[in-house]
Amino acid sequence: MYVNGLSRRRSAGGFTLIETLVVLVISVGLVITMSLLFRAVAQTTLILRGGNDEWALQSRLREQLRHLLTLPGEVPLSADPKEITFTTWKGQRDGHSGKPVIAQYRYAAGERIVFYREVELPAWWPVPPKFSELRSRLEQAPETRLAAGIDELRFQFVGAETIDLQTFNLQASWQKIEPPQILLLEFSRAARPYSLYLVTRALAAHALEP
Repeated sequence: MYVNGLSRRRSAGGFTLIETLVVLVISVGLVITMSLLFRAVAQTTLILRGGNDEWALQSRLREQLRHLLTLPGEVPLSADPKEITFTTWKGQRDGHSGKPVIAQYRYAAGERIVFYREVELPAWWPVPPKFSELRSRLEQAPETRLAAGIDELRFQFVGAETIDLQTFNLQASWQKIEPPQILLLEFSRAARPYSLYLVTRALAAHALEP
């Protein structure tokens, strides 16, 4: 009777060690479950919100690359894996109205954001502007955020001289007078990979004779 009474008094006075451990295990399990649930919800939200951004990124870039502007003796497209700058007939601010611009897409890896900016080209007749001059004007233009939450973005290029697309070698940068035949844009967003092959089409502009 005395032993049973002592056990009852200890139980009434607090939790046993086993009970405490069980509660801790359950609590840790709930925390892990909730964190996984919140992560899944956040990832789904990122995918849903990013649909328009991804569509804008690829559709704008595709349309502009199909209308590259080539000026006599100038590089129409200059690029590296994280940034691409080119002259095109299709500006973004006026809804593809046909105004020629120099445009730039830049990926900031630390911020996981793709930025875009453009500057309208001045009238180049009878003397066309230099690409270096246009780029200097572009550097003074404000950037707009085009897409966020982008991981591991890179640009690669297929040479204009490539004949067999089954065996072509991708190039990591482009600084040539003749634009690349194809631009490959690769990136991932919310653990979903994307690979986009964008065809370039150069439309020449010739200076008018005075």
